[in-house]
Amino acid sequence: MSAEDPKLDPQLDPKPDDAEIRRRQKGRAIVMGVLLGLFVILVYAITIAKMSVNR
Repeated sequence: MSAEDPKLDPQLDPKPDDAEIRRRQKGRAIVMGVLLGLFVILVYAITIAKMSVNR
């Protein structure tokens, strides 16, 4: 194996610490929550629109 193998040289393969991992997870969770909320609003609006057309 060469000296450039990331498993042998920790400087070539820096692992993010727990705080960085949690920060990224929180960011992704917020984005997914917003997208889910927008989807729910869209489905609600479509449902109301379809109900008003059938009257």
